[in-house]
Amino acid sequence: MYTVSPHIVFRVSILFFKRFLLFLLALRCVRIDWLIDSGMLSPYSPIALICSKLKVRWLPYMDGYIYGPTPGITELLARTLSLLKPESMLDLFCGSGALSKLAYIMNVKNVKAVDIYVEAAYKNLGKLKNVKIEQRDALEIGNEEKYSILVADPPEEKIEELVNRFPRLKKLYCLLFIVIITMYV
Repeated sequence: MYTVSPHIVFRVSILFFKRFLLFLLALRCVRIDWLIDSGMLSPYSPIALICSKLKVRWLPYMDGYIYGPTPGITELLARTLSLLKPESMLDLFCGSGALSKLAYIMNVKNVKAVDIYVEAAYKNLGKLKNVKIEQRDALEIGNEEKYSILVADPPEEKIEELVNRFPRLKKLYCLLFIVIITMYV
């Protein structure tokens, strides 16, 4: 009978895990349940709770960072949508598409989600009617149709550029512009 040393099994497991992590780092999106099961994300974190409620299963994952809706913006948007009942919404820096999905759930008729990296958004929103996903730089959005509400949840490195473009963005909405600006120090 052949026996395998626990030390060898452990080394093989570590090697497999390292290769798997390198594979994940190459991905642009990852399943939220894997992040929770692996201990990389707490099941009680705001991102996990929001994604669970909205049934968002994929999050953008780049350079070792998980991108999800910023705590606070989801609640603010839900309250705003219930009060104003807008016809349309433009979601800049849509990431996972969680805010667009919230708008869809709350009966916004025309939703457009824009981001450079749209893999997670396609996986979360791809089959929803009246939700259009567009892959491009959210800051390069031009003179297009007007939306009732414009919402932006930018990554930290894009905040200053977004603030500088506020005057141009004014042409894109008619009721409200919601932007969450948070800096992690």
